[in-house]
Amino acid sequence: MYEELWQSLHRRIEELRGNCGIGETFRSENRERRENQQKRKRGNEVEEKSEKVEVEEDVSEAAKGIEFGKVKLGGEEERERKKKKRKVSKSEELEGVKKLQEVKDLEVGKKHSWKAAMSMAAGVKVHDDLRLLKQSAQKERMRHEKSAEKWKERVESREKVKGEKQ
Repeated sequence: MYEELWQSLHRRIEELRGNCGIGETFRSENRERRENQQKRKRGNEVEEKSEKVEVEEDVSEAAKGIEFGKVKLGGEEERERKKKKRKVSKSEELEGVKKLQEVKDLEVGKKHSWKAAMSMAAGVKVHDDLRLLKQSAQKERMRHEKSAEKWKERVESREKVKGEKQ
């Protein structure tokens, strides 16, 4: 490695020594070479920009009808998407799942399971697992109790500070 660098340095020195008599022509050749390279680069940039614009236009035209992450199955999904749904509480979801499990009718169960499967395929979260719903409702209840306790402590401490000031 070191020897290669040393040799290339000596070669360069010899080239420069050999060009001493014709220094101007050597410099002008270098200048011309640089200018030609810059012209080529500018030409490539213009071509690349025009190609990019063409490709972007083609992509935008091709992507007009494409929707990612959604599976369209009949017309019922469109109707469901148009309705604005409010967020259902955990306890209401839990009650709904319990009612569905109590129903003995096989057709209702099949219909619900197919609807849930279609929704899952379309990327919608389906909350129909009784055990998980119970756990999340319990967590929500505990979180509410904890925050109520903290709030109570804040109010008490504020009252205490007020009493001390008076």
